[in-house]
Amino acid sequence: MVEKIYKQPIDSYEQPKIDQIDFGDSYIEEFEKDLLKKKQIVKRVLTQSNPATNNDFILQLLCLKAEFKSIDLRATRDNIILTIPKYQLKRISSPESYTRVRRTLNKQGIGLPSDERVSERRGLKQKAIKKYYAQNK
Repeated sequence: MVEKIYKQPIDSYEQPKIDQIDFGDSYIEEFEKDLLKKKQIVKRVLTQSNPATNNDFILQLLCLKAEFKSIDLRATRDNIILTIPKYQLKRISSPESYTRVRRTLNKQGIGLPSDERVSERRGLKQKAIKKYYAQNK
């Protein structure tokens, strides 16, 4: 059943119903394999690109480029041009997956921001989010 999700035509945006997805061992193994791959990519990008430690948007772009060699990423003075082949669209993860991995690595002391202001801002944002959810349960 899992294979059917990935083999849908690119023009099909219908998502499978949750009860149609087989969450068996093969699905979990595939998830773990994908997560390990993302961790390796994010760790490599964070160690090779100082701007990526301070800016999640740059991190996401560089991780996409590292994960999918067919993606073309160019920057001009005023624009960032990201070209993604149509056949790759279904395979691209949510950009949030890269930032989740970054947060996990940061907790381990890997890829911490080089700009102290970024660390402070992230800490304040985290406190605000916790406070918000505590009040709105």
